[in-house]
Amino acid sequence: MQRSGKAFGSCSRCETVPEKIEDRGGLYLWFPVSHTLNKVISALTQAKLEFQLLEESKCLYIMLEGIAKEKFSTLASSALTNQELKETKVLWMREVEEPKFSDFYRSTSLSSFINFSNSDWLLDLLSEERITTHFQPIVYTSDTSKIFAQEALLRGIDEQGNLIYPGRIFAQAESAGIIFQLDALARTRAIHEAHVHDIKELLFINFSPTSVYDPATCLRRTVQAIDESGIPHSNIVFEVGES
Repeated sequence: MQRSGKAFGSCSRCETVPEKIEDRGGLYLWFPVSHTLNKVISALTQAKLEFQLLEESKCLYIMLEGIAKEKFSTLASSALTNQELKETKVLWMREVEEPKFSDFYRSTSLSSFINFSNSDWLLDLLSEERITTHFQPIVYTSDTSKIFAQEALLRGIDEQGNLIYPGRIFAQAESAGIIFQLDALARTRAIHEAHVHDIKELLFINFSPTSVYDPATCLRRTVQAIDESGIPHSNIVFEVGES
């Protein structure tokens, strides 16, 4: 791993855990085709959830709070196909706010919105940094008593202190659109704990390529953590997840 002589800013997206969706607010929806819109209107009517059809903006507005938010997520998932959920665009706004042009960068797919709204447990885990690293030795085939490297493996910790395995964590983060924050925290925690355990061998750190859209920026905090730990750059091996 080589140092870059060029200075870059850190990645605010990778280092900032997004806030939970508020209990009360409004959801704006734009549909790929009128057929999808009609299916949602029918489902909302049957569920007795109030909505407004904004003809001028060609979108649907739904006021959601408490149980209504959960109810909408369930009926949308059952009424629409996976493709419709992906192609329907939504924007969540607080109750008293109307969207401005600058808000639309936050728009996302309906499927991501539903998955994010079901990710409070993961957002708590990230904001409280309730993760740890297990190290798995990689040995020489010629002599298994000799360690070649240590592979860093992420584990979450729930509120009762029990381990949460990475499959559940990464699957939820990917579907909810918060893989950037999870991957960045996992990398820096692995480096910190390798330093605490005084690991001298090569350190294999897994990362998802979808979590690094600009290596010079997204990996800056990781490189900083390596420097702060005093681990030689040549000891770090980034292992790209096959998935």
